[in-house]
Amino acid sequence: MTWTPGSDNAGSWTRVGNRVFIDCSLSGAFDKGTGSGGLYITGLPFAIADGATTKLYPNGSMLMQRFTIAAVAMAAGVERLSGAAVIYPQYSVSAGGAAGYVVAADLTAGAITLSIYTSLNYTIA
Repeated sequence: MTWTPGSDNAGSWTRVGNRVFIDCSLSGAFDKGTGSGGLYITGLPFAIADGATTKLYPNGSMLMQRFTIAAVAMAAGVERLSGAAVIYPQYSVSAGGAAGYVVAADLTAGAITLSIYTSLNYTIA
């Protein structure tokens, strides 16, 4: 998968004690090509605290466009990946249903403009 950030990307973060609050808007040209595996967003300002994985327990809201699953809810979780904090988009296909992780197959095929908006928080060391 390839991602080319657009000029309208914006984001901010605020640290209060050991919590970081993130708001971001990402949009750009995207082509999943033959990509596979999970979709995640890197570049968060602080490493996640040891044992503070929240991938299975969404801790933020998210809106994604060009997504092929008829999700009733989108959320975002933060997890450690290779020592860094990353955002994992998640979805649920039924009210109260279990969360699933967005993977390449869930995105519209071909060259598209993908937009992601999220607001979340996570614990740091």
